[in-house]
Amino acid sequence: MEVGRVNYKAVIFDLDGTLVNSRMAHVKSWREACENFGLEFNLMKFMSQVGKTSRDIAETLFNIEKEELEKLISLKTRLFVRRYIDYVKIFPDVETTLKKLQKEGLKIGVASSNPRVVIRDVLDKLGILKYVKEFVGDEDVNIGKPDPEILFKILKRLHVYPSEVVYVGDTAYDVLAGRKAGIRTVILVSDKIPQGKILEVYKPDYIITEIKEIQDIILRNRTIH
Repeated sequence: MEVGRVNYKAVIFDLDGTLVNSRMAHVKSWREACENFGLEFNLMKFMSQVGKTSRDIAETLFNIEKEELEKLISLKTRLFVRRYIDYVKIFPDVETTLKKLQKEGLKIGVASSNPRVVIRDVLDKLGILKYVKEFVGDEDVNIGKPDPEILFKILKRLHVYPSEVVYVGDTAYDVLAGRKAGIRTVILVSDKIPQGKILEVYKPDYIITEIKEIQDIILRNRTIH
């Protein structure tokens, strides 16, 4: 869907499935954490929760006491950072895209359902932390996506208004959070959500198949004062 010219000042990205392919690292981390707690790990059920915070995933999939749940989440995070982070791979054209956007004077933010340590370590390991002005994670919000709280938090940290931002994600949760926050949304099409379903049900402002397409969307529709 085309929108009018905008004085864009920032681009906010989701992390998993948008900037990086981290699926294997998350699966391995969750599987091992569950094994340590004697819990069954069901891959199909896990995949249905992609995009949510670790706490929301654990509360949905496992009927355990709060104290055990917190220990499970903590172990999963440690396993991800210490043992499985090497499985995370950056998507093609991500670094060149971030570099171009930064060069054009746009602030870059990351709003992810991951814990902050995961966000920081992934961005740093893949060499793109230097392009990110601010990032917001699980600990920064009371309610995860599709609630818009995470986007309101990063808007405040970037000192921008919803009308000055584009949010790029890859799931329905991203579109819904963006719409609730009054932010234009861009969805990177993947195998998780058929393109037709995104258009008909979730109605993002733009759909892209490669991350580099965001450059054209931003620069084509940007008004510089």
